[in-house]
Amino acid sequence: MGRPAFVLNHEISACLECLPDYVQLVGIDEQCSPLSCPYTERKLGQKTCNTCGSGEYYNSTIIRLERDETSWEPTRCVKCPPGNVADESILAVDQCVPCKTGEYQDEEGQSRCKQCPAGEFQPSRGQIGCNQCALWGVVTPLIFVVVALHHAHKVPTIMNMQRYSPILLRT
Repeated sequence: MGRPAFVLNHEISACLECLPDYVQLVGIDEQCSPLSCPYTERKLGQKTCNTCGSGEYYNSTIIRLERDETSWEPTRCVKCPPGNVADESILAVDQCVPCKTGEYQDEEGQSRCKQCPAGEFQPSRGQIGCNQCALWGVVTPLIFVVVALHHAHKVPTIMNMQRYSPILLRT
């Protein structure tokens, strides 16, 4: 392939595979491309650049050095950590998308967030689980109705609470 070799710091002509993220140009001399694959990855042994898969983000911070083979090893496509996701339809660069409030993701490398189940909530983004609702958390709307009725000088009963309409309130 089209990368020169170095012997005692002298460049010699040789057929070596291009660095990761660079492709071999077809034609005269079959040299390596001067620019790396844009927001895609080419691993050693592959002929083409490939986009990162679902549940992965593109790591642009990796620097490949021709004379440092250890810099060739890290992969540019990194699995999303728990609490974050990436879908193939959107390019995720250097980080995945955090799950929204009311959602979570407890596994790495996922493309979709999970909804919190009934009786649970998540007020923060990028979380790996949901919180249990307080036992009396469902009472809050009922307290509002009772307070609103009190200000309207009505006595709440089970019957009129079911028919209560906040539009009729006057204070």
